[in-house]
Amino acid sequence: MAPADHDEMQRFLDEDYGRGDITSDLLVPKELEARGEIKMKEEAVIAGIVEVSTLLNRMGLEQKWNFNDGSTIRFGDVLVTVSGNARNMLAVERITLNILGHMSGIATATRRAVDMVARINSVVRVAATRKTIPGLRIMEKRAIKLGGGDPHRSDLYDMILIKDNHLSLMGTISSSIRRIRESMPDEGGRIEVEVNTSEGASEAARSGADIIMLDNMSVEDVREAVIHLEKEGLRGKVALEVSGGIRFDNLEAYAKAGIDIISMGILTNSSHAMDMSFKIRRA
Repeated sequence: MAPADHDEMQRFLDEDYGRGDITSDLLVPKELEARGEIKMKEEAVIAGIVEVSTLLNRMGLEQKWNFNDGSTIRFGDVLVTVSGNARNMLAVERITLNILGHMSGIATATRRAVDMVARINSVVRVAATRKTIPGLRIMEKRAIKLGGGDPHRSDLYDMILIKDNHLSLMGTISSSIRRIRESMPDEGGRIEVEVNTSEGASEAARSGADIIMLDNMSVEDVREAVIHLEKEGLRGKVALEVSGGIRFDNLEAYAKAGIDIISMGILTNSSHAMDMSFKIRRA
């Protein structure tokens, strides 16, 4: 996914610095030059360099990056050296750390999940969900990709996904798939259906679904659904995705259950921000 654009970075700057920095304006000489370093305080997969570089450029600050997005960096590594006007540097200090810390936290958790799954089955993909902070989805999904994961849907228009609330409004799985197929353009498109029983998975497969999401099902229930589809000769016709309640303590068990995609909401809504510092001194 492409980085957040310049307007998005300006929005973050306006939020924190829109009325100025009263402390720095009163205390720090206007022409004072400074030098700063962002240093890692824990090992991480770094993400957010492109976004932060845009911010620093906007403030007229020179920067020398020692790593690229997606790199694994260790405790004590200096991520970037920044030089320029002291007030401008102080203005973006917190925004810079917030972006780098948040995106790197997601990328680091994603890399951990991808590595865990790859040790069991290298074909299974680890994917994100739409459980993102409003306004930050582009950045969070890019962090997923930098960590080696699949961003999945970027928005509601990105893919057809029939969920439980659609079915409660519109009827059965088979009738819903038929209605969409009849309304789709000639070139067609993939249809995913969310189910929570083996019977629902079979109905979706028989009705022409391309992907079946086994939602909020235990590992045992997922295995049962896979066996059910195999017995009916339907397993090879669909991709299987699991979602809901998947954590690092049960991730390996799901990876062994015979599915193709594992979607983890915790990657975006529960990953902790990586710890780093931005120390500034006179040039």
